[in-house]
Amino acid sequence: MTEKLTCKMSDGTEWEVVIPPRDDIYGNPHRCYLKPIEREPREWWSVVWNTKERGARQSQHLFKSHDEAARWAKLAFGSPPIEYDIIKAREVIE
Repeated sequence: MTEKLTCKMSDGTEWEVVIPPRDDIYGNPHRCYLKPIEREPREWWSVVWNTKERGARQSQHLFKSHDEAARWAKLAFGSPPIEYDIIKAREVIE
């Protein structure tokens, strides 16, 4: 029976250690190998808005969904209304 273990490296990546079944009379395993665990990328969202000072952009990071970002923006900018955008963050490392 093939054994699979999961380990987390110091850089945060997860790997699967695959140990094939033992095949000789001494119980020596075939070669073990590491395989990276592929995770689907998560989308992250950010709310950005212009400040009054020289048109600088401010942002509030990071929201796990567009809806969560919209709820935050509605609470933060509901009165008086301020123009804002909800954008997809480029890349996030958890």
